[in-house]
Amino acid sequence: MANKTIDDLASATLPLTGAERFHLVQGLNSRKATADRVRGFAEGGTAALAEGDLLYVSAGQIITRLPKGTAGQVLRQNAGLTAPEWASAPFTKEYNSGAQVIVSGGALTLAHGLGVAPKLTSAYLICHTATAGYAAADIIEAPHNNWDGASSVYGFAVEYSGSTNLLVRFGSNGFVFNHKTTGATAIGTGANWYFGARAWA
Repeated sequence: MANKTIDDLASATLPLTGAERFHLVQGLNSRKATADRVRGFAEGGTAALAEGDLLYVSAGQIITRLPKGTAGQVLRQNAGLTAPEWASAPFTKEYNSGAQVIVSGGALTLAHGLGVAPKLTSAYLICHTATAGYAAADIIEAPHNNWDGASSVYGFAVEYSGSTNLLVRFGSNGFVFNHKTTGATAIGTGANWYFGARAWA
């Protein structure tokens, strides 16, 4: 078969096979490509593609098919940096406790329902009564600074090694954090703040 441009090929002659060539033309640039380079996909052409599949360029500038993954998987580069691949997401479950009442020196047992011990946790404070420059509904990262200032104990601890609960213990004198506008030291308690926790597995 003589070299042809795509416009010269009637639909009945497609798909091309083997080493048959056609031209790819864009503006003043023209390239020839063999059918086996263009069709690929185990000689099935686009008929070998399924909904959700991805295409990438492999070694030799070959367009290659990556079959779609499964629900919840994420796309990443393989170890050899030669192709994309599907992998399990680092986190597939999430828990958020929402607003919890803070009792100085008290404790909370929060059932996270993840079924396994969390890989990561985070704690936050929700302002419910304006204080230290913060307005109601403002949210800040909960400070973990557990320390004894002379006779005062601040901060909190979260124990998350269990597959069922987060166990929270509050210091007896509240939280130490920074004023929203001045940066000065501020003390927060349950009178102005709710506590919240998140966990991922």
